[in-house]
Amino acid sequence: MHFLRLALLSSVALAAACSPDSERATPHVARTAGPDEAVMAFLADEMAGRGSTAPTMFVARTVDGGQAHPRITVAYLGDPDWCGSGGCTLLVVEAKREGPVLLGRTTITRPPIRVLTSRTNGMPDLGVLVCGGGIVDCHEAVLPFDGRRYASNPTMPPAWRPPTPPDGEVVISEEMVRLTFAGPS
Repeated sequence: MHFLRLALLSSVALAAACSPDSERATPHVARTAGPDEAVMAFLADEMAGRGSTAPTMFVARTVDGGQAHPRITVAYLGDPDWCGSGGCTLLVVEAKREGPVLLGRTTITRPPIRVLTSRTNGMPDLGVLVCGGGIVDCHEAVLPFDGRRYASNPTMPPAWRPPTPPDGEVVISEEMVRLTFAGPS
């Protein structure tokens, strides 16, 4: 298990090194950073405890979710056990004093993963690309927070398709995913 955690931490370090300057943030959008060790351990345990192999390839970024939720981590899982023809699983974890809490498990997502300026129930909405798996009209879906969890499927309510792209910032880009999963070329 210790080796797995080291592999997961190195994956995050590579993603952070390949990402844009994390100190820049647009107005009303949270700054990003790498997840802390407690969240990484939680993610490893959560992913391994689902009867699947723990992914060794994922990208995770921590954002400021606001006053009530200061640190939330979004993790895009890229291993085959966590992906299908429509995309891969996105986990959302909040770091709390008592320990990390899972706030969302959304299937069939694709990058870019965005933190939006809009908020629902005190948490920032998330934007994900929906494409493939029979969906030929690729589009961004907004994942709202219902007070306990983020939407679990971006193609069904309460997730919704905005008429125009909402304001927000990319926290997990397609390039970050490609570099993490394929390695630098």
